[in-house]
Amino acid sequence: MTLFLARRILQALPTLLGVMVAIFFFVHALPGDPARLYAGQEATASELEAIRSRFGLDRSLPEQFARYVATTAGGDLGTSFRSNQPVAQVLTRHLGPTVILAISAIVVAVIGGMLLGVLAAMRRNTWADLGVTAVSILGISTPSFFLAILFIYLFAVEWRVLPVSGSTSARGLVLPTLTLAASSLGTIARFARSSYLEVAGEDFVRTARAKGLTGRVIAGKHVLRNALIPVVTIVGLQFGFLLSGAIIVETVFNFPGLGWLLIQSIDARDYPVIQALMLVFAIQFLVINLVVDVVYALIDPRVSYA
Repeated sequence: MTLFLARRILQALPTLLGVMVAIFFFVHALPGDPARLYAGQEATASELEAIRSRFGLDRSLPEQFARYVATTAGGDLGTSFRSNQPVAQVLTRHLGPTVILAISAIVVAVIGGMLLGVLAAMRRNTWADLGVTAVSILGISTPSFFLAILFIYLFAVEWRVLPVSGSTSARGLVLPTLTLAASSLGTIARFARSSYLEVAGEDFVRTARAKGLTGRVIAGKHVLRNALIPVVTIVGLQFGFLLSGAIIVETVFNFPGLGWLLIQSIDARDYPVIQALMLVFAIQFLVINLVVDVVYALIDPRVSYA
């Protein structure tokens, strides 16, 4: 396992370098002048030149890229154009709300998705199966911004039981969590149902029934455990999407997480913060994929990375 982890980490280095190249040139291709946005429309040419020199924007793109790679490799993410604070400090301030929101959403999605998926599989071709399938498809296909606005209208405007936006309290987490979890819940339910049905048709399950094992033992010990492997994959991917894909939800609910910060930074052409955020999103997917591979071995002893 140690050699496997070391190999995966080494394989991730070229990927990260490629990501850094793509991020840098994408960010610098954005229209707009950060110096003009920073100084205001009334700034003189000399003031703009001074700001560009201060931020290093007066250098050529290859020089800026080399500096970006060198400082990032050294652990320095730069200084925010907008707030004039270290980027690491800005990210730390907004990371907590996003992590809490993503964990809350994935917990709701996994519990709800597994329960609905297993229920649909065990009641195959019944009204329960059709109902779960309809709910899953509805959750997957409903745009998150529409669901967010609908929740705000119902729970905050009409019934006034939950805060509208901008709150990181327990009550303020409810609507963003439900909105963010809806699509993942539907996806996990669909995968759980398909995986459960596939495993339930295997020879070893029929053998377990022939040995006289109860349905509960067969479902829990034999079917469900083996059905978890493809579900773990989709849960890992969904968690990565929740961490990096909460942009719309955080914007609609004015939730001060990384997604909200990304929109604000793009609007201000805050290059260092945009580059750091996109790099963090890329790293989190690499880490999550590695964790998923490790979980495989924990779930199924037949999986070995020796």
